[in-house]
Amino acid sequence: MNDFVQTKVNVVLFDDYIWDLSDSGIVLDNRFEVEKLGWKPGDYFKLALVEGQLRLVKVDDLEKFIIKGKDHEAND
Repeated sequence: MNDFVQTKVNVVLFDDYIWDLSDSGIVLDNRFEVEKLGWKPGDYFKLALVEGQLRLVKVDDLEKFIIKGKDHEAND
């Protein structure tokens, strides 16, 4: 018997999009519609190892608030 349980996953192949990758960040293709994912300017993401796979994970509002506070203290 197969114990595989399918969950809702958005997997899309972006083979004709242009991504500008560098050590300082990623510039997304203009056609990539981040609004459909619920992303907006000012969102924070972190690189995380999840189940052995590297992922960009959106930082929740509380963690973002804490990070911004630490950044502010470092600049004082």
